Amino acid sequence: MAEPAARAGPPADAWDVVFAQLGRRPLFKLAAALLALLYASAIYAPLIASDRPYYMEGIDRGAFAAAQRELVGVTRALALVAAETEESYLARRAQGSTSSWAQALEAEASAARRRGRTLRDSLPRERRGHVERYLEAVEGLLDEGRARRTDGARRAGERALELAEAARRSAEDGRAELVARASWPLFASLSAPEVFLMVSWAFVLGWPLWNPLVNRRLLGGE
Repeated sequence: MAEPAARAGPPADAWDVVFAQLGRRPLFKLAAALLALLYASAIYAPLIASDRPYYMEGIDRGAFAAAQRELVGVTRALALVAAETEESYLARRAQGSTSSWAQALEAEASAARRRGRTLRDSLPRERRGHVERYLEAVEGLLDEGRARRTDGARRAGERALELAEAARRSAEDGRAELVARASWPLFASLSAPEVFLMVSWAFVLGWPLWNPLVNRRLLGGE
């Protein structure tokens, strides 16, 4: 009785045959490596040819002064939007504006947070108390506004304005003691499509490393 034939491996498709033949040619390997490097130089150009530093640590006195100057104004704008109704907001909305009351509330809260965080991160830790309480008051005011509690929003707005003025004075007193802030300007300047291309190309370049693992573990050698 004839023994059963050994189980044959998966048949090679046309691409397997082509790459098997080309893989024996050193010139093909060299050309593929050069093309990969050329594509990589174009894709990673925002990282390797940018005039922005990868990392820096310093004091942005201009941003600090602007945040200090604008803090009370943006807080007043937030308190106004939070304490009014949708109808009153639409009635006074600037001509040509399409933002809703909810969108305006979030935008004003974002502006207040941004100024407060700029002050907080630039001040020494022992001088951050007023700014920390101000940021908490902004969140409380935002919650009252979102819940459409007009009276509560009005009271929270008055509290936030008091703390904004206190934070502004605290920032003025601590101006000579500003601390350096760490930042990553180059990475902050990258757009989402650029990051996607960089990660994707790194995945492509790592093909010799991950392909055997995927073939062995997930595809069972096939």
